Amino acid sequence: MCNRIVQRVFLAGALFLVSGLPAAAQNASVGLSFLGDNGGTGVAADFANHFRTSSDRNLDWLVDLSLNHNGASAFGFDASLNTLIVQGGVRLSGKAAENAMWHVQGAIGIAHQSAGGDINDLCDLGGVDCSDTGAIFSPAGGFTYWFSGNKGVRGQLGIPIFFNGGDSTTRFDISFVWQMGQ
Repeated sequence: MCNRIVQRVFLAGALFLVSGLPAAAQNASVGLSFLGDNGGTGVAADFANHFRTSSDRNLDWLVDLSLNHNGASAFGFDASLNTLIVQGGVRLSGKAAENAMWHVQGAIGIAHQSAGGDINDLCDLGGVDCSDTGAIFSPAGGFTYWFSGNKGVRGQLGIPIFFNGGDSTTRFDISFVWQMGQ
């Protein structure tokens, strides 16, 4: 129950941040995130701003947030895994077609994974910390299709690499994107 409250608070905070972004941000996105290796489904948001542009390419700084949850229940026993990722990095993008853009990016940050449900209760009972926080690096790439002047949809595939164990997985995001200030 506590994890559901934390998830709702995180989602409300993310929506509040998105609503309060200044018009100086070049684009923002909010959408669904699918984290591999049983990381679950969740929400993702990112914000990017140009710091170098040319006639056919842009170089942006970016902030990327995601919260994924995977839960299971059997015979009255609930177990879940929650993963929060907060990253910053750079994105290179260019025109792929008249209404489409490609991008590649690299981001570094922190990932926090924690057990939830009855697993968390067992960890507390045993005095064991069932959470893990560590550095993460995520190269990614994708495409954005602009269906109007300032609104589009983005598909992105990334490979989060966790430094604390060298493990890696995949993350696929499908997001609604809008350019701000237009």
